[in-house]
Amino acid sequence: MATWKITNMNCILNQDGKQNIVKDVEFFVDDLLSGKVEIPYVDGEFLPYNELTESAVIEWVKSVLTDSGVAYYEDMVAQIKAPATTGYKGLPWA
Repeated sequence: MATWKITNMNCILNQDGKQNIVKDVEFFVDDLLSGKVEIPYVDGEFLPYNELTESAVIEWVKSVLTDSGVAYYEDMVAQIKAPATTGYKGLPWA
């Protein structure tokens, strides 16, 4: 299973009387692949910035990516980590 880590969040400073609304999130998967997603603002579903946890934000990221996007990142990480099954051998006459 891949490890997801949040590396940065960009916020809207003030909107609809709320402050520090997360606009987009940058992340790493297993320190090998990075990405960035826009977090949609849904009025009435606001969690104050100082109450956010990394695990909650990771769930937001995965929700935006959907199951297929999460599978893409995790499959790519698995491929990068997999032992090479093919390789360069050079030329047989060299």
